[in-house]
Amino acid sequence: MAMTVFESSVKTLKANRKPVHRYLSDLRNFESLIPEGRVRNLEIEGDSCRFTIDGVGEMRVRKVPGNDEGSVRFESENSKPFRFDLSIELVEAAGSNTEMKLVLSAELNMMMKMMARKPLRDGVEMVASILTEELNQKELG
Repeated sequence: MAMTVFESSVKTLKANRKPVHRYLSDLRNFESLIPEGRVRNLEIEGDSCRFTIDGVGEMRVRKVPGNDEGSVRFESENSKPFRFDLSIELVEAAGSNTEMKLVLSAELNMMMKMMARKPLRDGVEMVASILTEELNQKELG
C-alpha cells in the first residue's frame, strides 16, 4: 500500500538548528503539545511513547535512532488503524534561525484516505504551528 504524504507549511524558529534538534529529540518535550480532550493515557518511556486518541485507538510511536541534525524521525509501532512515519525536517536559515517542516507519511486504504485526509492535513499544520509557538517562546541556546 502506498504512503499518503501530508506536509506542513515551512515555519521559522528563532534558534539555531542544533538546540532545536536536541529539544525535538526528547519525547518528554511533546507532553505540553498534547491536545486536551482528544488524547488520553500518554506514557513516555525513553525514545518511545504510547497514547490513546479518542475515535482512533491506541498509538505507539518511537524515535528512529541515528538522525542527523537535519531531521528528527518518528515511526509508529503496531498502530491501528494505520501505520505512519513523522519527520521533522530542520534547515539552517539566515540570522541564527531554523526552518522547520513536518512531514507525515501514512499508510491509508482508500476508505481511510477519504475519511482522514482533511483531519490529518489540518493536524500536521496545527502541530507545526503549536511547535513553532512553543519553541519560539523558549531559550534553546
